Amino acid sequence: MVEKKSRRKSAHYSACYDAIIKHLNEFSRLYDCDIFTNSVTEEFLDDFIIYLENCGLRHNTIVGYILKMQSMIRKASQYNYAVDATYDAIDMRTEPTFAVFLSMNEITRIYYKFENQDKRKAKERIRALFVLGCLTELRYSDYSILMATNLQNRYIVKRTKKTNVDVKVPAHDYVKEIFAKYNGQIPSGLCIQYFNKYLKLIMREIGLNDKTTFFIQKVENLKLSLVKNGNW
Repeated sequence: MVEKKSRRKSAHYSACYDAIIKHLNEFSRLYDCDIFTNSVTEEFLDDFIIYLENCGLRHNTIVGYILKMQSMIRKASQYNYAVDATYDAIDMRTEPTFAVFLSMNEITRIYYKFENQDKRKAKERIRALFVLGCLTELRYSDYSILMATNLQNRYIVKRTKKTNVDVKVPAHDYVKEIFAKYNGQIPSGLCIQYFNKYLKLIMREIGLNDKTTFFIQKVENLKLSLVKNGNW
């Protein structure tokens, strides 16, 4: 039993470090920078955190990644590799979470709330993306880049970024209307921080005042799972 638990734990850590390395390689490619032990500074970690948020990772996942990176740099220092002392200045903490649910009626209120109200269309675009997330149950990194080709007959068909798996989700009427309204070009170019900022305003305006950020979880009756976040 102990051996089995040990193997499972080892596999978990291995997968976690593989994911970190994958993200670091992509970060290095995007920003054309080589990464060494002394490259991991406070400023570097701040930028990397923003990159991970834009990838759609949840706060507690990001905290785990950063803590493991700091642990690796600390170990490198013990073996006399050059490190920058500011790497340890980032102090992130996990946040307790519990689920709160929106009913379909509340999703409908969000869907119709900002029609013809916002001259800049910012809230309308956020609303459209949010409703897409509710009704497709995809991650932000997936539903925020949906295109006309993903709407096939009565389904949303998409290969997910994180798991590289093809998913097929029934397309709700609201989803079809959003695709039609934007001519198949779903509102894009919104970073996750900007998205969450305006989403909070939208929630307050329709009377949902819980301090929340959200993630989509598969639940019955097309309900939305929101994660309570005490740092709001």
